[in-house]
Amino acid sequence: MISKEIKQLAINLRRQGKSYGKIAENLGLTRSSIQNLINYRNKWNKKKRGPKFMINKRRSTILKRYVVAENKSGNKVNTTSIIRNNNVTESKSTISRWLQRHDFHCKKIAQKIMLSKKHKYDRITKVSSWISTNVIWENTAFVDEKRFSLDGPDNW
Repeated sequence: MISKEIKQLAINLRRQGKSYGKIAENLGLTRSSIQNLINYRNKWNKKKRGPKFMINKRRSTILKRYVVAENKSGNKVNTTSIIRNNNVTESKSTISRWLQRHDFHCKKIAQKIMLSKKHKYDRITKVSSWISTNVIWENTAFVDEKRFSLDGPDNW
């Protein structure tokens, strides 16, 4: 183990412009050990690997306040409303990941046709009147029928 005084001496000599080889000769160590001594401090300052956060802390705080306020007022919050109301330039998927990371649970809205009883009744009456008045069923041929063979392929 190399003492702190030797480490500091090596760092000071490097700052003065000495090469790794000259410092190694002066201190009686190998060139690679001097390189490791001097560069060891820089390893802790390296950037972290992995995905970078696109939303900074300030924007994140603004978005948290918006989501909490909308939830308290009873409004539903989705990624589109967040983007529209907060001038966000990030994509919907980025906002969705941000919501999940900050424990805001998001789910997709079920896709369904919202029809009232009146709408359904109107549809039934329109279709039944169309069927009875616009089509002559005696002259209609259904040609979209499919041929099935249940006993195996018949090279057709």
